Formats: sequence, C-alpha cells, structure tokens
Amino acid sequence: MPKIKFDQIYETLKDNIINNRYPEHMLPREVELAEEFHCSRNTIHRAIAQLNNEGYVQSIKGRGTVILQSLPIQNDRFFLNLRSYGSIPAITQYHKADVTTSVMSFQEITVDEKLSAVTGFDPGTEVYYIQRLRYLDNKPLLRDVNYFRKDVVTGLNVSIAQSSIYDYITDTLHKKILAARRIVRIKKAEEKDKDYLSLGDYDCVGVIYNYVYISDGTLFEYTESHFVPDNFGFSEFVQY
Repeated sequence: MPKIKFDQIYETLKDNIINNRYPEHMLPREVELAEEFHCSRNTIHRAIAQLNNEGYVQSIKGRGTVILQSLPIQNDRFFLNLRSYGSIPAITQYHKADVTTSVMSFQEITVDEKLSAVTGFDPGTEVYYIQRLRYLDNKPLLRDVNYFRKDVVTGLNVSIAQSSIYDYITDTLHKKILAARRIVRIKKAEEKDKDYLSLGDYDCVGVIYNYVYISDGTLFEYTESHFVPDNFGFSEFVQY
C-alpha cells in the first residue's frame, strides 16, 4: 500500500475525530474501515496506531477503539509527537507545508576527545559533518547539525543531504534503524541561529538532541535540531 494512502487515511480519521463525526466516541471496526477506504486491515491498523500514539484514540481489548476527549487547539504551527519525530519527514508526513533544504556545510572529519564527549562517538571515528537549513513555507525555521558515521552511512554526499538521508539509509543502503534517544532543551541562541533562523524577538532556540542506532545497536547518528520556539510544539501520549 503506497505511503500516501496511509497518510490520507490517517488525516481523514483524524479530521473525523476532531469534528465529532463518529457516534458514541468509538471508531468503526478495522474491517469496516478497510472496506470504506478499499485498503488492507494492516494499513488501517497503522493509521489507528498513529492516532493512538498521538492521543486521539485508545484501543481497548474486547471493546474496540475509544475516541478520547478532544484537546484544546494548539497554537503551534507544527505540533509533533516526540516519539515519532524525525525532523523534516515527521513534519511533512502530518503537516501540509512547502519544505526546502539548503546544505550550509558538508565535511568529512575525525572525532576528537571534545567532540566525542558531545556526540557519543569514540575518538578517532570518521564522520560526515553536515549543517542544513530547513525552510518551511519559505521561512527558515529549523537548523540541523548532523554527524553520521562514515562506515555506516557509506557514500553520503551533498545531493543526498539535500533530499533525504534517511531514505538513502533505508532504501539504498538497506539498513534498519532500530531506535533513537531524544532530549529536548531550550538554550540561548548561537550566532548561527541568529544569522540564519527567523527568530524575531527571541534570543533562544529549542533544540532536539537525537542519538540514533541501527539494528545491531551501533550509534550511527548524532543530530542537533535547532528550531524557532513559537513555531513548534511537542507532545508525548502516556498510557497507564
């Protein structure tokens, strides 16, 4: 099933939930939704799982999928689930936005002791060091600083960095991304943030620190995503 089909189903279900189109606060059964959207139950299951992760619904064994009471409307331009956040792919998958990328720097460097303490890579590890500026609806709102292990993400170049490094990793190199550890902080804006991001009156930025592992448990990526504070919001749905 094409990815766009999953996205359309997710968006339609979310819109129906937000606008109270389902009676008795319950989603139809997966088999009914599969017939409605002319797709597999697995595609429906994925869409519902995404809604579950974002706190719109909760699947209860023996009862079905319960629709949770609506949350207040968030004013953030891009409101994202922290668990599924992956920079631009996360934004474009669930928000309609015109996105362009400018590669500001692309270098091959060797990790020293100082950089090792920040990234988690052992000293002597060869990495690609990349800085990218992300424009969303023609506004510079996100600055990514990436470090990728060269022995894992082999053959990386500027052209790939301009489009999608993750698509290259999974579709061309056929490597499976296992997990990520994410830390969110607010910090004083760096000079490059002030120079390149549309900060307005802000003197601070939000930063997501992203440590990513491939299937054998190897740390292969360290990324800092610097973002304009009033354009992004993040949530995590907690189940008890």
